[in-house]
Amino acid sequence: MDKALEFAPGLGFTASIALKNNQKNYTGVELNEEVAQILRKNIHGEDREIIIGNASKSTLPDRLSDKVYGEAMLTM
Repeated sequence: MDKALEFAPGLGFTASIALKNNQKNYTGVELNEEVAQILRKNIHGEDREIIIGNASKSTLPDRLSDKVYGEAMLTM
């Protein structure tokens, strides 16, 4: 199982796909607090975390994840 990190998860479309693949854990970094609150209702449970932050100024520790997603950033 992998540890997934997603920048700008939005409402969680990519997260829902990733979590169907039995990720060990999932961390989403969302800039918008209101969107993060919605996402927390849908992406919850053990080893699931949604944090407020800016993808370009991440303070996340090294080697936090095995996979990094940024799909929403490509469509902005």
